Amino acid sequence: MPNDDLPSDVRATAAGLDYPQPMRRGSLGERFMKCGKPACACHGDADARHGPYFVLTRGVAQTTRSRFLTPAQAAVARGQVVRAAEFRERLEQYWQACERWADRALEAAAADTDAAKKGASAKSSQDIRKVSLWLGHSNLTATEASVRADPTEQLEAIEAVVPPGLRKGKFRPPDKLLALLKAKPKWRAERA
Repeated sequence: MPNDDLPSDVRATAAGLDYPQPMRRGSLGERFMKCGKPACACHGDADARHGPYFVLTRGVAQTTRSRFLTPAQAAVARGQVVRAAEFRERLEQYWQACERWADRALEAAAADTDAAKKGASAKSSQDIRKVSLWLGHSNLTATEASVRADPTEQLEAIEAVVPPGLRKGKFRPPDKLLALLKAKPKWRAERA
């Protein structure tokens, strides 16, 4: 689709997606840990624990993947995670703008269909004679009434006429009928 036809809200949100940047999914955590020496102060005092140790964590295929980073790597990764969150927000805004655009297109198509139905009525006067012949109507008045009627109203009228004793479902022939149909007719047996 040419860019001239883009709605302004779609164009504005799409503009925010066109600048590639390094970004990553996941989160950056900071840990302070106890060491393996039982006499170390980190075992008794939480403020004396070793660290900070930076961990980049991400969910991949229903598992969690973690990776330790140096302080310099953590600073870079923190910016990448923030940019990814901002990108996801811009992408969501873009999706919403595109869905609003799609809704407007659906509404326009419905309006076009209504206009086409009105415009087709001139052509349909020529076709209605054929339909009248197919249906076996003696005049065009009966055909026009059935052709111009709303199909949902027609179905409701037909369903209203169906006797209440009849119900929808599969026909199950009686066993006698099946046996009769499976049996060889005598005239076939004589010819063979």
